[in-house]
Amino acid sequence: MKIYIMTIMTILLLGFAYSKKTKPVTADNFFKKGIELLNKGNNEKAIEYFEKAHKLKPEVLDYIYEIALAHYNNKDYDKAIEILDTLRNHKDVNDQVYQLLGNSYHFIENSDKALAIYSEGLEKFPNSGRLYMEYGLALVGKKRVREVIGYWEKGIEVDPSYENNYYYLAKYFSRTGEKIWTVLYAEIYLNIAKNFKRRDEISKLLYETYNSGLFSPEDSLYKVSFSEVRIVSENLDQKRIPFQMAFQDNMVESTKPYILVKTSSVPVKDIIKIRESFINNWFNKKYNNLYPNLVFDFQKKILDSGNFEAYNYWLFDVADKQEFELWQRNNLKKFNQFLGQLVKNPLKLDKNNKLLRTMYD
Repeated sequence: MKIYIMTIMTILLLGFAYSKKTKPVTADNFFKKGIELLNKGNNEKAIEYFEKAHKLKPEVLDYIYEIALAHYNNKDYDKAIEILDTLRNHKDVNDQVYQLLGNSYHFIENSDKALAIYSEGLEKFPNSGRLYMEYGLALVGKKRVREVIGYWEKGIEVDPSYENNYYYLAKYFSRTGEKIWTVLYAEIYLNIAKNFKRRDEISKLLYETYNSGLFSPEDSLYKVSFSEVRIVSENLDQKRIPFQMAFQDNMVESTKPYILVKTSSVPVKDIIKIRESFINNWFNKKYNNLYPNLVFDFQKKILDSGNFEAYNYWLFDVADKQEFELWQRNNLKKFNQFLGQLVKNPLKLDKNNKLLRTMYD
């Protein structure tokens, strides 16, 4: 009899312990598991969990969207289109649905339909930076390059905190004579980038742009050239020159104290000195009042805080890894102090704080 009672108690205790360890069957738990599998690249298994979540809560858009995303990751674009098409009139539809649907059409080489989808999305979400970015990319594919930058810059105008329009604009202008915009758009991107691989790419691009802007590509002689904007006039009013010329003239003046001889590339420490001189000259001349610029304002705040050197090594961290790592080892306290400042006071981007090339037209 005692053995029987003990057996019953053991079963009850084990059952209680098991019930405490077992997670309740909920749509959210299935969804979280699906996301975990999706992030690991196990798309097929992720779909199973998303579908379980969808069965429990069929009205939730996110569950259906993630099923489509898993098919998209598997390059089953037709299936992704089939699913996403059902979400276009969903009560909770968002710009990401239109982005993924348009991209799916792009990958089955239906660029006209992709553009139509992005356009429809922009009608519903006119402040979507991601849809302006995708529209611009689609135009690149159709060789309508002259229209592209207008869409990317419109994306910044309506959604200044969305990072990828800065990324593409920085790359675009690096291939033109207007390197000034690579310098500015790249620095903004580096301050808000979430994609580490792209951040490294733009860090290198910013460094290369300073080098190409300070030396002639033909003979490697010192020659400042960040813009091709010029005004031919005998009575030039310094207060009315274009922003690009003010930048160019200030850069020439800021490099004068340094004898620049190009061997292979300018060391980061020298670029930092030039950038510091540039900001001091810019504000001493009161150019900040004539040409409001949030990048220069941000640099001035960091300069005044004593963290300008650390900020620049952070910007150019992959340009010369050996130089950065040596500086960081010798200045760890200073670098951590800067990182603390950056967390507390990051570059602020919103409808009242933005930078666009068209501001200076």
